Amino acid sequence: MQTTFYFVRHGEVKNPQKIWYGRLKGYDLSDKGKSEIKESAEFLSGLHIDEIYSSPLLRAKTTANIVKNTLGLPTVDFTPLLLEIGSSLEGSLYSYLDTMNYDVFASSTNTVVGESIDQVVTRIMIFLKKTDGAHKGKHIVAVTHGDIMMLLKPLAMLESPITLQSIRKKTEPYVGHGEIYNLVYQDNKIISCDSIFLPNS
Repeated sequence: MQTTFYFVRHGEVKNPQKIWYGRLKGYDLSDKGKSEIKESAEFLSGLHIDEIYSSPLLRAKTTANIVKNTLGLPTVDFTPLLLEIGSSLEGSLYSYLDTMNYDVFASSTNTVVGESIDQVVTRIMIFLKKTDGAHKGKHIVAVTHGDIMMLLKPLAMLESPITLQSIRKKTEPYVGHGEIYNLVYQDNKIISCDSIFLPNS
């Protein structure tokens, strides 16, 4: 039996300093970000959603609560399995990270302290397996962060190994704020993963 996941990236964040906020506290959605998620939530309202899971970071919480209220669901389940990646580069300016192709994962080729790509992939797969076990055959919203979603398509395509280049391809745009990926999961594996909605806001 297939379980359908709708992964949603949080909306735009109020971030005048233009830093990569990572897991830093206090970064909430901008007005534009809230508008984006209202559009995403309206799209999801026609898809018979059963449960909502979310990263516990503030920007994801706000996103998930907008979706919850729009869909009329009672609760959001918050899980660290959907967190932004852990990296010692959080707080760095985007302009600096751009010079290094956003190489924010720990690896043998840099001095970053935090999660490796393989460690993030492992927790994504744990989330899918655990949630599938609890809600097999259901429709699940998962509110999360950009790099988490960028790893989903290489996982669906069985790319091995998944590298930084897998999610920083010049030919493919980075996942947008409020964008929704439809991921189908069955028998402990990802069957497909496709982008199905991007807000106009």
